[in-house]
Amino acid sequence: MAWVARRTEADADTLWVIEGAATYGAILAGTVAAHRYPVAEAPRMEAKIRRGVGKSDALDAHQIATATLGLPVEKLRRPRLDDGVRQSVQILATARESMSKDRTRSVNALTALVRANELGLDARKKTNQHPDHRGLSVAGPRGRALHLDRPV
Repeated sequence: MAWVARRTEADADTLWVIEGAATYGAILAGTVAAHRYPVAEAPRMEAKIRRGVGKSDALDAHQIATATLGLPVEKLRRPRLDDGVRQSVQILATARESMSKDRTRSVNALTALVRANELGLDARKKTNQHPDHRGLSVAGPRGRALHLDRPV
């Protein structure tokens, strides 16, 4: 921040254009915004433009600056700087998706075991819809039953 302040004479209207400001650059964008500088997401760069030119930080910075300077102010993409709520919801949604995938993986593994071994169960139906279903289970630690068709 001090480096930018020296280069811009501490001009608070200096626009920071950050690539990935809403994702991997979110911490930098939040820090910059906390110092009262305006922040914008870098415009998307087409790969065709860069083809044959190579890639480096200096080239990326030049291309981003050139693309940004050509945009009207109202066309700049402003990142949503979260106050923690958006991040919390994102974490919860990601955790839920992960748990759902884990459950599906477990059910598929159980179905494969039932189909591979003759247990007298019709593996074409869900385990909890079998007519003899009393909760497919096995003995767990201390003799307690572990139900395999729902999370423990």
